[in-house]
Amino acid sequence: MEEAPDVLDVIAALTAAADAVDLWLIDGTGTVEDRLRLFQALSHLPGRLKAQAAVLSERIVPDLDAPVEVDGAWFRAGVARKIRGWDQEALRRAVTRFAMERQVDPETAEVTSPTPAEAIERMWKFVSVATGRTKVLREAGITPDEYAAEVERAPVIERVDGSTISGTGWKDETA
Repeated sequence: MEEAPDVLDVIAALTAAADAVDLWLIDGTGTVEDRLRLFQALSHLPGRLKAQAAVLSERIVPDLDAPVEVDGAWFRAGVARKIRGWDQEALRRAVTRFAMERQVDPETAEVTSPTPAEAIERMWKFVSVATGRTKVLREAGITPDEYAAEVERAPVIERVDGSTISGTGWKDETA
């Protein structure tokens, strides 16, 4: 079996390949067949690289019991969630409760009920839940996992700034 190359050599090769494609695209010469060959090769790379990143992530996460600094960036192990389906009725009731919740004025301590327009405006914030974004639920004090039909979890590597950089490709929503 062939010996694995040094990691810095692999990174250099990946960078050189991306640079070569950039140069080829600028030049744009070649036959239609050449362009199709390059298109086909590039089309297959994302899936293959994503699978390789997932394998690498699975090998790294067990060793990340504390944040680690590499080349000026800090990394930590995290967990990505993927919600599969909702308990629609329970979630609807929780959102309605939030929209109709009385508010306390912090200056006067006066308790007021929302007007119909305010309640509707509060409800509109939850439209993003339909696209899979659940931050609005958490901000309203509603725990998304409690209303999920199923929650899958997968280990990921995160930059300390909160962005997911590898793993399954799931993004643990922080925005």
